[in-house]
Amino acid sequence: MSIDFYLRLDAAQLARLRFEHLESHVDADLSDLAVQARCEGAWLTEGIEGYTEWVDSAHAGYSIGWDWVVQPPTGLLALKAHSIRTNIMLTQPDGSDAGRSRTELHLAELLQTWSWPDIVLNTLKQSSHQLLR
Repeated sequence: MSIDFYLRLDAAQLARLRFEHLESHVDADLSDLAVQARCEGAWLTEGIEGYTEWVDSAHAGYSIGWDWVVQPPTGLLALKAHSIRTNIMLTQPDGSDAGRSRTELHLAELLQTWSWPDIVLNTLKQSSHQLLR
């Protein structure tokens, strides 16, 4: 590990990694705003946001987290722009860092291939059922 705490790998190595869901939650502060909006009239679903964290299934230390938002009127979850948090730094063919922006762009493209919205929704449903018991 380098002194900046990034774990470096190239795009091909990243493509071979498998990630597993660690946790997901609704952002409590933004949920309070949604409740206020509901009290004033219709519930504004764009007030529902949260976050999710994932780790590599080999437990080599790679992690990715991001914020999500509910897209009205479908209720589908979407990646919130510029919210990716990670300890991954992609490298270029010459071994130099690709940079934070390029790494985030590549990760955002990768996340589009995952079924993370379904997994996050299922996790949130299970959590809410446990709270109701």
